[in-house]
Amino acid sequence: MFEFGSLRWVPSVLPTRPAPALRGDYTLHVQTSWRLVGPDGIITGSTDRCFPVDGSDPPRDWDWDRGPNRCDAQMKAWFGASPHTVENVDADRYGGALITLSHGFEIQILPEDSLTLERWRLFRPGAKEHFVVTGAGLDD
Repeated sequence: MFEFGSLRWVPSVLPTRPAPALRGDYTLHVQTSWRLVGPDGIITGSTDRCFPVDGSDPPRDWDWDRGPNRCDAQMKAWFGASPHTVENVDADRYGGALITLSHGFEIQILPEDSLTLERWRLFRPGAKEHFVVTGAGLDD
């Protein structure tokens, strides 16, 4: 997930994660392939979640969602470097999107299948209405 706008602590709506979470004015929940790129190349991408921080092959019993992974470490370092603002957003008819950020950075959403599943959604935390993009277009 990517958070945009002013950050604040909000109560969790998930019974599996009852602690409050730091959320932005808007949340982008990406459920397809994505990558964060900058002037020097790819900083991280969705597949980096599947690897330990050092990029080595994961141990057989390793669970990327339970401990530090390469994506989390790369994102933490990138966000800590300087603030970034959204300068432009473009979307394509296949569920992809390009979010141009300040300082020459981009979030690229890159669907890579022919399915009609959800690609991404944009919403305000706590709001019932979500802007949902699927492989078949917009979902009501």
